[in-house]
Amino acid sequence: QPFLDEPPRYQMLHGLRAADEGGESILVDARAAARYLREVGEEAFRIITTTPVTFHRKQKAFERIVTSPLLAIDASGALQRVRHSYFTFAPFALPFDQMEPFYRAYQRFSRVIHEPAHQWRFLLAPGDFVLYDNHRTLHARTGFRGPRWVRGIYFDETP
Repeated sequence: QPFLDEPPRYQMLHGLRAADEGGESILVDARAAARYLREVGEEAFRIITTTPVTFHRKQKAFERIVTSPLLAIDASGALQRVRHSYFTFAPFALPFDQMEPFYRAYQRFSRVIHEPAHQWRFLLAPGDFVLYDNHRTLHARTGFRGPRWVRGIYFDETP
């Protein structure tokens, strides 16, 4: 939920019914992916940690817009939060001279998170749960055929 000012810290998914075919869950440790990108593409890392991107989500009675870099880091360079969701990206509105370098950096980061070495793929069978840190983990799934039912909840730690 990159379109929220303060996305919930954790997400839990509960498998209730597996699809007839497909529907693998995919988790990516964005902290490890960011460290790797910094090692192999320091300029790409700099660009995606400093270039603001707008995320926009609009539904019937809900609309949120947030502008933030894809990767938020602290003063020591440690990842604080990942924001990534291609279907909630608003059109990129960068100065022309920044557009090509941003796209190159974004594509490089995308290649890193799509590498099998940075992914954990699994099927959620009925009764299975997975819990992950929503600030450092990206979640996706593969296509599927037939009914599939996964319940998800978001929550934060208690103060």
